Amino acid sequence: SGTHCPRGYYCDPSQCQSSAMCTTTACPQGTFSNKTDQHSNETCSYCPAGTYSNVIAATSDATCQPCAAGRYSHLIGAANSLVCEACIAGKFSSEVGQATCQSCPIGTYSSTTAANSSTTCLPCSPGKSNTAEGATSLASCDWCPAGKFGTGGAPCQACTTGMYSNANASQCYAASQCPQHSYCPGTSGAE
Repeated sequence: SGTHCPRGYYCDPSQCQSSAMCTTTACPQGTFSNKTDQHSNETCSYCPAGTYSNVIAATSDATCQPCAAGRYSHLIGAANSLVCEACIAGKFSSEVGQATCQSCPIGTYSSTTAANSSTTCLPCSPGKSNTAEGATSLASCDWCPAGKFGTGGAPCQACTTGMYSNANASQCYAASQCPQHSYCPGTSGAE
């Protein structure tokens, strides 16, 4: 009997005048259908999040174009690139076709929008860090407290037993190096 409804289209059986004559309706932009003889628009598959397609009657997901690096879209079935939003400051997308952006890690920040690489996440200065992912400015970097140290680009880390640090430290020192008139954990106290 042959194919009545081609790929990229669907045919509502109630609109058929005979088994050989059905009105075809194209799958809309943002969708595709790689099967024949489909009977409703629900059989048109959506382009996935992070992609879009302005093609009508698309027959494969190859028509779904990815959002560029530095951009993302959480929407499925998008019809054009306008849905691809720029990653906000503090976030980046280094690959095409992403549904979300990644946050800059703790110890870094970025004021760049539409960032397409993690290299836009700049490290806090040694002795400093921040407490949340996705920081957007150098001002988010605070000095590490006494007993902790910061190497820049990572969270402040606690000194191990027998080691000490003052506030703002980029490393810990052995308690035997404790400055005179200072309290250093793991020693007998002020000298």
